[in-house]
Amino acid sequence: MGICTLFPMTFHCQTIHNASDLIDDLLSNYKTVLRPVINQADIVFVNFSMELMSILEFDEVKGNLHVNGILVLNWIDQRLTWDEADYNSLNVILIESNKVWTPMIVHINTIEKTEKIGSDDPWQLIRIDNVGTAYYFPGGLLSSSCIADVTYYPFDSNTCTIEFIAWGFTSTELQLIPTTDKVLTNYYSPNGVWDLKTTRVYSLYENVGLNAELTLERKSRFVVFNVILPIVFMTILNTLVFLIPIESGERISYNITMLLAVAVFLTLVGDNLPKTSSPMSIFSYYLVTILALSVLFVIANIFSLRCYFRKDEETIHRHWRKVIKFSKLDFSKCRSKVHAETSSEDAIQKEHAFDVENSDSMKNKQSNGIKKDSQSVISLGQIDNCDNTSWQDISKAIDRLSFAIGLFLTLISTLIFFIVIYTGSRS
Repeated sequence: MGICTLFPMTFHCQTIHNASDLIDDLLSNYKTVLRPVINQADIVFVNFSMELMSILEFDEVKGNLHVNGILVLNWIDQRLTWDEADYNSLNVILIESNKVWTPMIVHINTIEKTEKIGSDDPWQLIRIDNVGTAYYFPGGLLSSSCIADVTYYPFDSNTCTIEFIAWGFTSTELQLIPTTDKVLTNYYSPNGVWDLKTTRVYSLYENVGLNAELTLERKSRFVVFNVILPIVFMTILNTLVFLIPIESGERISYNITMLLAVAVFLTLVGDNLPKTSSPMSIFSYYLVTILALSVLFVIANIFSLRCYFRKDEETIHRHWRKVIKFSKLDFSKCRSKVHAETSSEDAIQKEHAFDVENSDSMKNKQSNGIKKDSQSVISLGQIDNCDNTSWQDISKAIDRLSFAIGLFLTLISTLIFFIVIYTGSRS
């Protein structure tokens, strides 16, 4: 201060009195409601860009996007100009935003109260230079409505739009001019759930409106390791019920436990997805498929137990023997018995033929023919009845078929699910 007093022509000292006088002069008779142009027929051009600080939360269930962002605005206020020589070369001044004109920019797709960005908070200052260029940086929490597309969950990506408009102005009065076609991320802090893939900024409504578009891609590793893989493992365990011995008495309880576990995971996943039918997540269809397979496993298990405890006196129809054959059950015992009985019949035939060898040849041939026919009928009947086949064998055959078919359907449905969601999310 002493140097400025002694040598005023040598040093350009911008004192607090200079700044105070300048503000008083600029704001004298200043009307904040009037647009900052001398000729009110002129258009006010507001340069616009958005600086994204962080993605706080994207709630897919409610369809809400919460981000922390700052709007970078500048325009020329023709009423706020001065000759810097009159104020000791003071060429920049800071003024509270509620004391000068600011553009009425409104966030129109907000989920909260619709109000002006900045709301004329005094702490949000405006920097103004001597040629009238005003720099304004309003911002804070921006909460927007964004409908999530979870078709390819958890490999999904969503595009959310933050919409702004110059409230109450026409394109002949004010226009928002984007200074860049992308959202600025100079100070961006990454989110733990979503990756910011691309951004876009474009004008609407003849430059009266402007959209900031954010494309978010889910980080799927958490869901894969904590939701999908446990469900796949549980489903594979579900098929192992048919390998548990029936005598253990634990098959039904094991089956029901696995069914309830899948139902619980279905509930947990449903709580994290939007309550909407369009679009439906492919993962939901996969869970319903797994749940349906679990129900079929319970039905097959009950049927197998019912067959196992049926009485041996009950007739075993031919189609059950086909089931056993299809399951590749061993027929060696049955074949051995039929072969032994056939050999016994041959011995009887030979002994009888030896006793009557002196009889009339024609009568002997006829008798042999009748016995051979009788032998064939008996042998076929033995093969058809196969006394060694029991209901326990049929139950084991059902278990083998159920295990093979269940494991095949589980693996195929899981493979199709991963192929569809992964290729679909990349298309």
